[in-house]
Amino acid sequence: MNVNVSAIVKHKNKILLMQRDINDKHFPGHWGVPGGGMEEEDDSLESTAIREVAEEMGLKIKPLQIRYNNRYKDVIFIVLVAELTESIKFNEKLLTSDEVYNYEWVGLGDIEDKEFTPFTKERVVEILNEISANQ
Repeated sequence: MNVNVSAIVKHKNKILLMQRDINDKHFPGHWGVPGGGMEEEDDSLESTAIREVAEEMGLKIKPLQIRYNNRYKDVIFIVLVAELTESIKFNEKLLTSDEVYNYEWVGLGDIEDKEFTPFTKERVVEILNEISANQ
């Protein structure tokens, strides 16, 4: 059984979305959140999320809670909510991996025209609604 761990990264009133590389074999050009497979050296779901966000987006995060999980074939997909451990400006250029074609910090009004990976839009909307309710 494989485990894939992703992170919905919150910063102020927005969350981070990444657009997958247009040549990716899984959902090319679709929008999602950073994440990937748990590796042997990862000692927890949280450490996997921390490593994946650092590799893909060049950011340091603090996982807050596991929010979602589902299984598809032989993969368990886990999604954590996390916050940045460093302060950045939204217009600051991130050092992304070659898996990332583009990225955006988004609020609720910024997501309607995007094509998402499965389950992502619903989860992003739920977290953004929670952020709005807590302001």
